[in-house]
This record gives sequence, structure tokens and C-alpha cells, in this order.
Amino acid sequence: MSQHQVLAQVPGRLDAYRRALPVALAAVLLALATMQLASYLTSEFGRNFGGGDLNGYLAGTRRWLETGSPYEAYQLEPRWTLQPFSFLHPPLALVLFAPFLVLPAPLWWALPIGATAAVVAYLRPARWTWPIMAFCLLWPRSAGVLVTGNTDLWVTAFVGLGLLARWPSAFVLFKPSLFPLALIGVRDRRWWLAVAIVAGVALLFGSLWLQYLAVLRGSPVELTYSLLNLPLVGLPIVAWLGRSRKREASEA
Repeated sequence: MSQHQVLAQVPGRLDAYRRALPVALAAVLLALATMQLASYLTSEFGRNFGGGDLNGYLAGTRRWLETGSPYEAYQLEPRWTLQPFSFLHPPLALVLFAPFLVLPAPLWWALPIGATAAVVAYLRPARWTWPIMAFCLLWPRSAGVLVTGNTDLWVTAFVGLGLLARWPSAFVLFKPSLFPLALIGVRDRRWWLAVAIVAGVALLFGSLWLQYLAVLRGSPVELTYSLLNLPLVGLPIVAWLGRSRKREASEA
């Protein structure tokens, strides 16, 4: 092969390497994320707190049905100490938790993870986003969210669905620490209708909101505590920024 022929093939090879690099990097990061998740599941953390957040949500929901409040007496004190399963969510979140008193627990993970995966698949994000999304899964807090069943799984799904249809982002309001993400659909009239419905349901909880404010005042947890989970919650945003279905997503 002549030197001219070799040089002619260089651009094609460079292009092939450029296309393969993000795929390979994403595969490595995803493998590391999988290993990290397995490590969490088999560690003392996994044994003690696996599904712990969901158990705490359901315990609070049962307490609400039995006593009229999901919050424990110590949480209404001016300064209270955080316990492993202290109920920190606003009353509105009970609407999300209550169905899982009867639904199979695996659906708590399957539904939001499936919805997020479907959104990402629909958007067909460009290859440059793949390593970034894989890093979002590798982020240490992501494994913790998955193992414990934290509500950020649902926030991630609502963000992804909101990027497609706008109005589902209104449901992020059930977690005030991440409420700015609810504004994704603010320019859509359907979003305003969804917010009105959410507000109407919230009003039904009446004086529980006063208890929630008391819990917040004495809470040792800052409202910014969820910010460390933003890499996972932001995964569908990365997919949307690199989306191939730009027209369909923007018109949804």
C-alpha cells in the first residue's frame, strides 16, 4: 500500500476512533457503576439500609392512617435528632407513598427506573452523552439512592417525563428540596393545570402542613441535602441535551 493510500485512510480511522471512544468510556464507567452497586448491596450498608428509605416512607404512611400524622412526636420538638427513618417529606408525598402499602415493593424501583430508561431510549441521545450518563450512575450517591429506594428515583422519572410532556415535572413538587426542577414545564398550559391539581390535593392535608413546618424548623437536615443527588436526577437532562429526537421532544 502506497503512502498516499495510507494517508487517505487516516481521516476514516480517526473518525472511527472518535466514534468508538465515548462508547468504550461509557462501557467502562457503567461496569464500574455496576460493581459499585453490587458492593453496596452486599456491604453492611446494604444489609442495614437496603430498602430502608421505602420502609421509612411506608411506616410514616401507616402512622398517618393510624394517628392522622406521619410525623413522630419527637420531630415536633424545637430541636430534634435525626433518626434512621425519620419522615422528612411534606404531607403531599403521602399520595405517592400510600399506593405502595398494597402494591408489590419491587414496583417502587421498577416504575421510575423503567420510565427514566424509556425516556432516555426515546430521546436517542448522542454518543457524547453516554459517558456522562454513565458517570451519573457511577456517582457514589446514586448507588445509595438505588439501594435504599430514595424518592429521588421518582424525581428523576418526573424530570425525564417533564422534558418530554412538560406537565409531569409538576410532580417534583412533592420533594421541596428539588422544587426548581418542577419548573421544567412552566411554559406549558398543561403544567399549570397539573400544578393546580397538585395544589388542590395539598390543601386536603390541612393542618398537617403546620406540623411539616414545625418539623422543618427543628430539623437537623438542610433543605439542600438532596443537591448531592443531582447527578442521578440530572441524567435525563443530559439525554435531553444530546437528544436526536429534537423536534418530537420540543413539540411534546
